[in-house]
Amino acid sequence: DWNTDKRTTEETTAAYFQFNNATEFVGKPVNIQFGVRWEQTDVTSAALAPTYNDVYWLGGNEFTMVEALDENGVAIQAFDAYTGDYDMLLPSLDYDIEVAENVVLRASYSKTVTRPSFTDVQGGITVNSTSFKNTGANASGGNPGLEPIESTNYDVSIEWYYDEGSYLSVGYFEKDVANFIGSSVRQDNLFDLNWPLGGTLTWQVVTGTLLLTGMGYQWMLLRARTGGTAADVRRHYAAHRWVGVGLVLVFALHAVRFGHAWTSALALCFVAIAATGLLNREVIPYRSRWLYRAWLWLHIALSSALIPLVALHIWVALTYQ
Repeated sequence: DWNTDKRTTEETTAAYFQFNNATEFVGKPVNIQFGVRWEQTDVTSAALAPTYNDVYWLGGNEFTMVEALDENGVAIQAFDAYTGDYDMLLPSLDYDIEVAENVVLRASYSKTVTRPSFTDVQGGITVNSTSFKNTGANASGGNPGLEPIESTNYDVSIEWYYDEGSYLSVGYFEKDVANFIGSSVRQDNLFDLNWPLGGTLTWQVVTGTLLLTGMGYQWMLLRARTGGTAADVRRHYAAHRWVGVGLVLVFALHAVRFGHAWTSALALCFVAIAATGLLNREVIPYRSRWLYRAWLWLHIALSSALIPLVALHIWVALTYQ
């Protein structure tokens, strides 16, 4: 993947001491090997990976992360360095004694380590896929601060060499292991991205509430015309025009993060209602009565078509919240 470049370096400083001795104890051959090793390891993991600055709701249960671009349309990549370090002291002791002819007793003690794998200590976060469902996206990353798996080992055995090249052995061993390396899953706000749906009172909820309130008020003019007085019509008519203009602006704010699919129909319907609103004969004078009736019925029809589209939008937002 040319968009991702991960480099991990380990620098180790070590010192060790070793002692070997072959001697006798009460006339029995004895071998002793003792050693100790000290290590200091510094881990640096530099990761170059794409960055993302937004999440778009494509409609329904589909979302996508938007890669951050500069003013020239080139993807913005961040090269971050992650570090870790650890030190350890590793002793080792081996002892054997021939307790009887061809019978050897052995004992040993040591501390050993297994270092984390390259993948385990990789720094940076890799997004598995930019498209995801409402349950969230998946990403993975390592931890340069991981310490090695440590094992404290104890071994005891007795061996009987009953023939040339043959022996019988009985032994006991124990390993006390610490610092097991595993993986875990956690929920986090990756890259501090905006989440189009959510349980908090976000600006989408506020603008959506304003839209519903304004749309409900717009029907008051039709009610005044069919059952109200002339004063009611004049009062609602003046407010109707200004509320209509305001709804288009509020919708633009509300829909700024819409994706595609069926939400396009909702946007087009709003634009068509605004356009027919501008064709009012007080704005564009015309004398034909049939043209006025055609405009009025078209305006009402588009407003009626908006109701199921808005209802679908609310249902989707609540269902996939």
